[in-house]
Amino acid sequence: IGYQQMGSFFFFSSRRRHTRFLPVSWARRCVQETGINAEYMGILPLQYQEGESAQTLGLTGKEQFSISLNNGDLKVHQNLEVRTNTGITFTAVVRIDTAVELAYYQNGGILNYVLRVLLEQK
Repeated sequence: IGYQQMGSFFFFSSRRRHTRFLPVSWARRCVQETGINAEYMGILPLQYQEGESAQTLGLTGKEQFSISLNNGDLKVHQNLEVRTNTGITFTAVVRIDTAVELAYYQNGGILNYVLRVLLEQK
């Protein structure tokens, strides 16, 4: 099932100098318009646990989020703890489905990944 068909996703962008929570509407629009998976752009797609949503967790979209990324040691379909500045804590699933997608994300997107591979071959 493609991301645009699922209603239980939220997206987290992690860069060296900043992190931010991305609105689902923005992320879905980017995925729909480009046809590219989020992790190809260096965006970590996360999914609420079954039966959970922003509404059931009491999230308003104004929270600041802290997500433990295990010092970059992520795995396919790994559970991560998410905390908000309002005291809400929940578990989300990393929706990276293959080792290749994980490599793209860990390198900041597919373009960075390809450039690193090309540089390593020289």
